[in-house]
Amino acid sequence: MTHILDNPIWNALLTGNKHLAFGSEQAKYLKREVGFFAGLKTNSTSDLSQLQALVPVETLIVLFTPNELSLPAGWRLDLKKEIIQMVYQQPESTYGAENEIAALQEKDIPAMLALTALTKPGPFLSRTIEFGNYEGIFKGNSLVAMAGQRLQPDPYTEISA
Repeated sequence: MTHILDNPIWNALLTGNKHLAFGSEQAKYLKREVGFFAGLKTNSTSDLSQLQALVPVETLIVLFTPNELSLPAGWRLDLKKEIIQMVYQQPESTYGAENEIAALQEKDIPAMLALTALTKPGPFLSRTIEFGNYEGIFKGNSLVAMAGQRLQPDPYTEISA
């Protein structure tokens, strides 16, 4: 792998999300209340065995790997998806919104969880807000849209939710 985005979770847990990471020199994972992501240094079976030693049995883990992994005993594959990685390389947009965008805070977590329960964008947990910079649009007292940063393999930032 030659580019930081070839192994985005691993590189995020070494750089921009380091404060949320636990693990070893070969395998790292996020604080459980924040997310299910784990990263492997070389995406090898050996790294996966290291991760297995770090996390409790029956722990859900999300990995992004460029190739199929050979799963060691004890692992079970629940879901496999091909994903597409896109990078926006234009200067920051000055596009204005008709609705006021508000920075989301601790007090907004119940509304964030309710919105993600309705829309099912993927795992959104009680502490996912710790990834940072979540902003939302309210209609009255209801949160109707939100986005924030998730994986941050420096200098890149994944936009989520």
